[in-house]
Amino acid sequence: MLGLRLMLRLLLLLPLHGAGSTSTEAPYQPEMPERCKYLKDSKEVMFQKCKGNFPLVAYTKFRDTFMKQTDRMALFMPQSLDHILVSLKESQLHYCHSIQLLEVNEYICYNEHGFKRTIKLRSARMYCFPFHIQLTDDLMHECVLERDGVSQSDLETNTLRTKRGIIHYTFDNDSAVRHSLSKPNAIIQVLVVLAMLFYF
Repeated sequence: MLGLRLMLRLLLLLPLHGAGSTSTEAPYQPEMPERCKYLKDSKEVMFQKCKGNFPLVAYTKFRDTFMKQTDRMALFMPQSLDHILVSLKESQLHYCHSIQLLEVNEYICYNEHGFKRTIKLRSARMYCFPFHIQLTDDLMHECVLERDGVSQSDLETNTLRTKRGIIHYTFDNDSAVRHSLSKPNAIIQVLVVLAMLFYF
């Protein structure tokens, strides 16, 4: 419990060190967080494993103020299983068979036939954690259960094997959230929510 409380305090200090990305409306380019740069350097392709609705159980458990029960999500993993990325809220990324990160708001999108196009999101945020996080486990479980009607799948087992967690938000279609992010306390609000992912 002491370790979890310490983690909570450290996460609340992250705005001082730029651990999360802040993106604004075009033409500004969001800065790639230091903890996310390995994604850009590795050029590793992440494959979409499941997509669906943001589950009620996650909404109730994590109290993410950015999310609504009607919001969409998609989960991506590379073949190495080094990390898992959850793309939250309606996004062009959800229509990609696989993706490769270029910037926080820019990706190469591959379809199932290997054809590619570049996607540039208008407003996006990304948070990278150098450890496994519970949120992605829960979201994959609920996504597979909704899609296939079963749990305890190989996909869930592989999710548990990932070493690092990534949370990505797209706010292109959510003007209310984009407005709230421009306020001075927005970063602190986000980090409090994310800290809760590890506290409970």
